[in-house]
Amino acid sequence: MLRLIIMALLVLPASVAWAAECAPEKMVRIVTRDATPGIDPQSFPALPKTLYRLGNGRGRVEEMPDASRGVHGLIVVNEPDAWIVNLHDKSGRHVVDPGPGLIFRAPILDGGGELPAPLRELEFGCELAFVQAYAPKSDERVDAGGGLMLDKHQLSRGDHRVAILVHPKDRGIYAVAHYKAGKIVRVVRYVEYQQGLAPDARLFSRPDGIQFAAPRPRASR
Repeated sequence: MLRLIIMALLVLPASVAWAAECAPEKMVRIVTRDATPGIDPQSFPALPKTLYRLGNGRGRVEEMPDASRGVHGLIVVNEPDAWIVNLHDKSGRHVVDPGPGLIFRAPILDGGGELPAPLRELEFGCELAFVQAYAPKSDERVDAGGGLMLDKHQLSRGDHRVAILVHPKDRGIYAVAHYKAGKIVRVVRYVEYQQGLAPDARLFSRPDGIQFAAPRPRASR
């Protein structure tokens, strides 16, 4: 129904083993855009996306409208329930997680089970914890333009390398880049990053005014 099916944000294959769990104690709001070279910055894939997450079982993904395709995507997760919505036509699907692990995931890197550990642990909302655990020392300072200097933290495993650019003063995330065999796979640019927000239960509740199809369980993990 939705091209938004970012189901990797909701459920990952059971074969993917996670050594760490991302579970922010206070609500996080992150706005990002895909800045991978070759993507038209004016195209829909490059438009900002907003993610909210809280704890290990609640998440919300908001897309911008895509008028050309008649899609305005929204995903709301409050484990075990997930609502996948097209706000353009007010239609949606309700999915029930059968468990046993009722956990919301928001991985940054593409590749799923092909990614070596610990790169699979890198998630939106827990980037600094990942940096502290696996790449606490900055490799270098890089100029992002206009005199903005950033700390560059890198981690390599096999053919894969991830570079995380961090503001040195407030430790805010500026960008994450994923390389494979020396070639860029994906670049995520952070537009906004807010932590420690007061929880808003409405963000993780069943969306109002939507015609939902009958609920169906997700495949067991």
